[in-house]
Amino acid sequence: MTSISIHLNHFPCSHLPEDLLNSVLDWVPYNEKLLFPKVNKAFRQNFLTFGPFGRDVHHIEITTSTYDTMWGGWGKELDKNHEYFWLKIVVFSKNRALANFCIDNEELELGRWRDIYSPVIERIPLRPAIDQPDSNVNKMGIFHCQIPKNGATIMKVIMCDLYRYFKGMPFKIKYEKDKSLSECQLEQWYKNLVATKYKADLWKTNPEATKIAVIRHPLKRFLSLYGYLCEQVNLCGVGTNIHKFTKDVYTLLSTRSVNGTLFKETNQAVLEYHAQPQTWFCNLSTDYQKFHLIHNAGDRLAMRLELQKAFDAAKVPKKYSDQVLFHIVYSDTVHANHDQNHTKNLKAYMEENPQTMAYFNAIYYKDFELLGY
Repeated sequence: MTSISIHLNHFPCSHLPEDLLNSVLDWVPYNEKLLFPKVNKAFRQNFLTFGPFGRDVHHIEITTSTYDTMWGGWGKELDKNHEYFWLKIVVFSKNRALANFCIDNEELELGRWRDIYSPVIERIPLRPAIDQPDSNVNKMGIFHCQIPKNGATIMKVIMCDLYRYFKGMPFKIKYEKDKSLSECQLEQWYKNLVATKYKADLWKTNPEATKIAVIRHPLKRFLSLYGYLCEQVNLCGVGTNIHKFTKDVYTLLSTRSVNGTLFKETNQAVLEYHAQPQTWFCNLSTDYQKFHLIHNAGDRLAMRLELQKAFDAAKVPKKYSDQVLFHIVYSDTVHANHDQNHTKNLKAYMEENPQTMAYFNAIYYKDFELLGY
């Protein structure tokens, strides 16, 4: 890389000549204005993969400077015997700059580039969630706040079995994998039978309902959301990825419209319901201290213990709560994620992209603030 320093003496703070730039970064064909459709495949794919602004790119400008003009901006001790320099790549739409990328000589020697672009995305204001009909189970003196992708399906199964114990209905409890809708949902919570045959309650409830909400780390929940909506039921549009999905969710929740996204209008209600922040549901943003918060963090025994404490507070006899809480340990749902390596890779892709994380944080900031994550 010694030849680069010699060339830079002749081209400080200016566009690099084509032969020099191609010798440094052979994946960047150089022009004063690089029209994005003409940029080579590797460079174009880099932007489409790691930046959701790829579709909007019109041209790219590249300049260079030395550390002398950026003294102090890098927060590092400079070796006076070694010449430091950096390349600046600015990505433009037709009307404005979209991002800045800087590459220093150490990174060039390793063939890497570093993204120092940190965009500011306007936060989506807090608002009440759009609930699905009958989504919050309020039986037996227990109010369960159903939050999608937080174990909502298995909680419905638990609440269904507990309700049948509460009303004295004969049934055989089943612990199994691939559970979906609870039998109570299929039977509309046995409204006719409760009105006629099973009127009595097996235990006395508290005057005020005990409130329960299962919560989850916002990023883990979001990755689960992507896996379900985009990879399982294919509602996210052709050609999406985790970066495009994050930006599309931001657009959907901020504008209440699918315009500018890959989402179809026919799927808007389902997508919007599932993607809402946890703190939008059940007034959690203001009343979270009134809830028993059950942490869905992968530790099933810990989750079972937290639910047991909530059921004890609701005066559920232990012989019944013990039975239904075995579902936490022994049952599973059709939506459960069993590919942890894939999820780990998706998480890394998100966290490596500042713009994607800026959109994500602009949606779910309140979940982090109030739920202790």
